[in-house]
Amino acid sequence: MPDDAQLLSLIEPTFRRASQDSSSEPGGWTPHLTPPLPSSWPTPDGVVVFAYATALPMRVRNGALVLTAMDAALVSWPFASVLVREGQVLDPVALATSLQSAGLQGVGPAAPHARSLFERRSEIYAELYRTPRHHSELARDYYLEWFRSNGTIARCLPHAQQQFLAELGAAIS
Repeated sequence: MPDDAQLLSLIEPTFRRASQDSSSEPGGWTPHLTPPLPSSWPTPDGVVVFAYATALPMRVRNGALVLTAMDAALVSWPFASVLVREGQVLDPVALATSLQSAGLQGVGPAAPHARSLFERRSEIYAELYRTPRHHSELARDYYLEWFRSNGTIARCLPHAQQQFLAELGAAIS
């Protein structure tokens, strides 16, 4: 099971190229990863992790950087993915040559339930990387909480992953 540091190092060259070629304002993008999602649905044969980026929504006005939203972050479309299959080499795939904003995502403090789920992330990810067809209630809660906090990127994912999240109860549309 790969960890985030390993996955981020794999997508780093793609992120560097995409952020340099980005025509979207602002600069200062930071890469992030989705949780492991079924690579296909309804019959998963591995998991896929998508890389996307976030940035503070800033613009230059009268020669100064100005924050345009206090409680939101810009979210890019996915720019890379990594397919994870048992016994296979991790190979990142570039999905974009530049970072393009998919929109704003509200940010705020995590509720106690969300914090408790994210504290159990290692346990949950161990299950997710096993590619189960049916997920435990804990994994389902984790995905739904992730969706509630990351709806902008979730709506930019390919159809199979959106279908999976919708079947869990996420209001994708």
